Amino acid sequence: MKVCDLVKMLNLTVFCGEEGLDTEITGGYTSDLLSDVMGHIEEGMLWITMQTPLRMMRPYKKVGKRLSLF
Repeated sequence: MKVCDLVKMLNLTVFCGEEGLDTEITGGYTSDLLSDVMGHIEEGMLWITMQTPLRMMRPYKKVGKRLSLF
């Protein structure tokens, strides 16, 4: 499934990263502990979290993990 498919299916709002809408989602990971996420998530996986501070995204993006759902 691609990110754009999930956006349409769940009627989500895309706030940024429109260039990644054609990215294939290979799996998912749910956690609010950033160190846990960075240690276990793999490329192409969608991170689902309730954390919304932008400072959470900086280290996450540095390691190439870009799919996230808040």
